Amino acid sequence: MARILRKRKPAPAAEKAAESARMKADEVVGPTPSRNAEPDAPEGKPEKAAEAARAFLSGLFMAQRTAQFHDVHNKAYNNAVQTVHQSAASLYAITNGFSISFVGDTTILNGSRLRIDGVAFAAIRSLRMELESRQVGGLVMKTPPTYENSRALVALLTKNGSVSPEDLAAAGVGTLGIQTF
Repeated sequence: MARILRKRKPAPAAEKAAESARMKADEVVGPTPSRNAEPDAPEGKPEKAAEAARAFLSGLFMAQRTAQFHDVHNKAYNNAVQTVHQSAASLYAITNGFSISFVGDTTILNGSRLRIDGVAFAAIRSLRMELESRQVGGLVMKTPPTYENSRALVALLTKNGSVSPEDLAAAGVGTLGIQTF
């Protein structure tokens, strides 16, 4: 007859001692850096800011695609605008104002390089090319985003590009000129 051995739980005193040793090690050495930490991300909450920026750019790209195929009164179009608004609001809440610029294939968030993974790279490149075709090299939000300025931003990316960078500035979204190395 086979006997099943169960692993015993360590005694509470042993658990406390192990936790105490981990805390002391963190005090001496500092916490272990995250694997996904971006050394050149903006100050404050770099990982959250970078993730929120990627979500914003992804939402903007999807809104661009949606705007090319749907009328402004279509529910899909309005959902895309809502996604852009929510992601912009999230990024703004983390950074308290942001600037995203494109220099070649490099994306820069508040002066620091933003790492884009392979899956999103083509989408971000397409978005950059669309913005550059309208003489926009980046976006700046210094005030909390509103649904209206998110709608204006998506309208800039439509086929006819009925919104100019000047219209965006009037709606509270600043634009940057095209930049090169």
